[in-house]
Parts: sequence; structure tokens; C-alpha cells
Amino acid sequence: MNKLNLLHAAIVSASLFLGAGAALAVTPLSPADQAFLKNAYQTGLFEIKSGTYAGDNAENSSVRDLGKDIASDHTSLNKKLADFAQDHGYALPTDLTSTTVKKVSAFSALSGTALDKAYLKSVSGKHEEAILAYKKESATTSNADLRELINGALPTLKDHAEKAELLNTKLAAR
Repeated sequence: MNKLNLLHAAIVSASLFLGAGAALAVTPLSPADQAFLKNAYQTGLFEIKSGTYAGDNAENSSVRDLGKDIASDHTSLNKKLADFAQDHGYALPTDLTSTTVKKVSAFSALSGTALDKAYLKSVSGKHEEAILAYKKESATTSNADLRELINGALPTLKDHAEKAELLNTKLAAR
């Protein structure tokens, strides 16, 4: 019985040792990767807040629907970004920056068609900027897992930009 306990302890110890080794094998994030994740996460927070506001307050029902979709999609993306960062030993700052707070506050002052137009313009511009940043990071990062995460997010970002442009064109024609 004593030999069995000894064998069990050896197996548990080996498993713990190998598990610790596997955890150490995670590719550390470069400063550029950390900066990308921080900026992408903050942009996501802005999209969540502004999308939620537009989803609740836009005059046009299609703009409200887009706001809700964007808030939902960016909530999901931000969770993936935060989980990825945490898995790689980097804690993303989860509080809104003062710049993001100011941008969100600017939307809170708008209503009606002014909100619709400003929101669509923001979505188009922010998503085009994000697409460029994501593509640049995908091309320059040496972290294959981050590249995979980025490339998985790009179709959603492109979809948001396209929908905002389409809606902007429809509303301008009225």
C-alpha cells in the first residue's frame, strides 16, 4: 500500500511539474502586442458604450439595431481580448480612459437625427481605423495566437463599417 501511495505522489508531482512547464511555454507579449491589445480593448469599450446608447436612443430603428449589434459584438470581442491578454500574463486596464469617457459623453448629449448621423459617422471612421490597426498588428506580431484572434475579428469589424456606410447612404438620401 505504501508503494502505491508513493507511485500516486510521483504521478501527481510529475503532472504538476509538467503543467507548470506548459504554463511557462506561453509566448510572452511584446510591448507592441500589449499596446495593440490595450488600444483595441479601449476602442471596444467605446463601441460598447456608444452602441448601447445608440441602441437605446437613436431615432432610426436600423441605427438602433446596428448599435445593439455593435455593442454585443464588441462585448464578445473585448472578452476574447481580455482572456487572451490574461492567458499571456498581461492585465488589460478595464477602466475607461479619460479620452474614451469624453467621447462617450459627447454622444450622450445628442438625440434624434443628429445622434443617428454622428453615430454612423463614428462607426465608419472608428471601424476603418480599427481595421487598419488590426491588419498592421496581424502583419507585424510574432505571436501566432494573437494573429489568429485578430484575423477572426476582422470580418466583424468590416461588417460593422459596411453596415454603417450603407445606413449613412440611406439616411442621406432621405
